[in-house]
Amino acid sequence: MSVLSAKRKRAIALLSLTSIILITLDLQGSASTSVLRGTFGAYFRPIEGVARVVTRPISNAWYGITHYNDVTEENNLLREKIAQQEGAAVAAAASVRLSQELLALNGLPTLAGINSVSAQVIGDSPSNFSQTVEINQGSDSGIKVGMPVMNAAGLVGKITKTFTRRSIVMLITDPEYALSVKVINNPKESPNVIDDPEAAATSTSSTSTTTTVPTTQATSNIPGFTPGATTIPLNTINVTVSIPSLAPTLTVPVSGALPVRETGMLEGRGPTRVPIVRFIDSAQRFGTILPGAPIVTSGGSLSLAPPDIVVGTVTKVSDRLGTAGPILEINLVADLTNLSFVRILLYQPITERVTP
Repeated sequence: MSVLSAKRKRAIALLSLTSIILITLDLQGSASTSVLRGTFGAYFRPIEGVARVVTRPISNAWYGITHYNDVTEENNLLREKIAQQEGAAVAAAASVRLSQELLALNGLPTLAGINSVSAQVIGDSPSNFSQTVEINQGSDSGIKVGMPVMNAAGLVGKITKTFTRRSIVMLITDPEYALSVKVINNPKESPNVIDDPEAAATSTSSTSTTTTVPTTQATSNIPGFTPGATTIPLNTINVTVSIPSLAPTLTVPVSGALPVRETGMLEGRGPTRVPIVRFIDSAQRFGTILPGAPIVTSGGSLSLAPPDIVVGTVTKVSDRLGTAGPILEINLVADLTNLSFVRILLYQPITERVTP
């Protein structure tokens, strides 16, 4: 018994010493320990993968049991957010539809009245050297140089080259791309409340009414009967009526509380830097630009795109000294790194038309 105990002690001491030596060599970055670790890893990695696959359902079930309330609360929160997004999307679509109907009623051009051609993005994705993509529609479909290109989210770029059945699209992020845009701002100002100065508080009027009935002499046709005189005494009725005063108030929104639009120039800066907007007038009426303000195309005869196409939102405002307006950094609504299908508006600006 003592012999076995001595052997066990020696084995434990030998294993401990070996472990200490291996740990020391590993900390020193020994090549032999690296090779040994790689060999053991190569042999035991499949076993580790199989064990992970076998134990994953058990660990997931245990996590679901221990965190059931948290998972349920998170699912309810996600459902609520989805419902809010769906409601916002429906409201936005209704607003756009009403705006288009109002413009059409007044005989003004709308985006819905411009014909378009759908196309699929083919070829290579945009790279650091070329911020362009190729589409499978060309001059046979009526596409010309300068026509704006957009997807379901917003503006993507413009046509720069056309062929018979394909075209080249320059993206907004290209340094050579420039576009006139509008910044829609909502300055926070309290509305004016106009009170009626002539209106008083609650007024009470007392009305005194006097009713007088004269004495009447009654007659009778019955022989031998003489009726007496009937006299009704004078009655005075005092009536007190309380009439509450109506002091109307009129709420008039000030002109600065309405959305204000200011034009600027959007410039691309390459794939690694977000586009910016310059030449924003720092007018007092325009107010302070806050992150989240929408950016849309301004339109006009010299613009590259029709008005009111969504471009993006303001993410950062950099103020400059002097009278120069701020520089706005823009977060594009269109994901230019994952383009599959686009829509080309058959709208060619005057500046892009080639004279024969």
